[in-house]
Amino acid sequence: MYSTFFGKKSLFVIGAAAVIALSILGLTALILQGAEAATDRSYLSTKNLRALPALSATKDIRATNKVKEFTLTAASARWTLAEGIAIDGMAFNEQSPGPTLRVTEGDTVRVTLVNRLSEPTSVHWHGLHVPNAMDGVSSSILPPIQPGSSKTYEFMASHAGTFMYHPHGPGVNDVGQIDRGLYGLFIIDPQGKPGGPKYARDYAFIIGGATLSDEAAMTVQMDMHQMGMSGGMMMQGRMGGMSGEMAHADAMGYNAWPVNGRVGEAIPTILVKQGEIVRIRLANISNANHHMHLHGQDVRVIAIDGEPLGNPMLMNTVNLAPGQTIDVDFIANNPGVWLFHCHELHHAMQGLALTVQYEGFTTDGQPMTPQMGQGNRQEMPAQMPGMKH
Repeated sequence: MYSTFFGKKSLFVIGAAAVIALSILGLTALILQGAEAATDRSYLSTKNLRALPALSATKDIRATNKVKEFTLTAASARWTLAEGIAIDGMAFNEQSPGPTLRVTEGDTVRVTLVNRLSEPTSVHWHGLHVPNAMDGVSSSILPPIQPGSSKTYEFMASHAGTFMYHPHGPGVNDVGQIDRGLYGLFIIDPQGKPGGPKYARDYAFIIGGATLSDEAAMTVQMDMHQMGMSGGMMMQGRMGGMSGEMAHADAMGYNAWPVNGRVGEAIPTILVKQGEIVRIRLANISNANHHMHLHGQDVRVIAIDGEPLGNPMLMNTVNLAPGQTIDVDFIANNPGVWLFHCHELHHAMQGLALTVQYEGFTTDGQPMTPQMGQGNRQEMPAQMPGMKH
């Protein structure tokens, strides 16, 4: 009887010891895993970024026999750049930028433009290969669309890439209409299996120019100061007894640089998760150069004006010329909250600054606890509002 009892007790003790040992091993593994993550230094090198495959171009674009139809209505609109900051402008479909038109190579694109402005307008398909009569540049051959009139443009979608649409040509106040918000993004996806990395997220941003009142411009600059941009004397203005000058308007009179129609903290955050490969499409509809600089990590320039680069270029400051589109990607391997801003710092102080925020980090760059929220700003969807397919 005693030996039987002792045998059962021994088994109990051995089992308990095994459970404790396994728990210790598991805890040790977690600690080692955490230590490894904490000491992950892959962000110090661009080896993994350089190893990513390049985008590829479709050799022969075939008709998909699919028709993608859109209606763009140009009209006057009240344009909100940030909380408490709005201007009288223009918009397509009551939004600025207008809806992103997204199609596939070889689709038949049919866009009806309705002019509810008090002046002539048109739509130019910036960077697309379209028939001459569909180019949208008003001329004696292709007259502008008069107030109260409409026109339907139809063409087959050319090669994949990031493009724009906007008014253009003689007889149209194209600069004035663009400055007041009349423009949008046009994205064409490849019809076959796309080359390049598999992207976890695909963001698109279009940069414009705007002219605000002194009071509104000062509000933007104060917000940018809170966001982490420092302007020194530029932050001194003519409000509240302060003296000095604000960050000056440029030679064309712009004193704000909206991104997707918003400035500063009103611009949607670029949300990412560690380890993801992220694509960002940049388009510049403004009349100034913007030197977009990302803190904390490098990017690859993978396409310029819709044309994929066989040998992507690595950099951390991308020069975006007027009328140009540039696509970049990066590996999210350096957690935190990082600025992505124009390095013409007057432009940054005038609202041209975004943030890249890693999942699990607060807006001040601190690791997030379970009790803390995800912040106030929302992720921009890869397929942006206004799409109709």
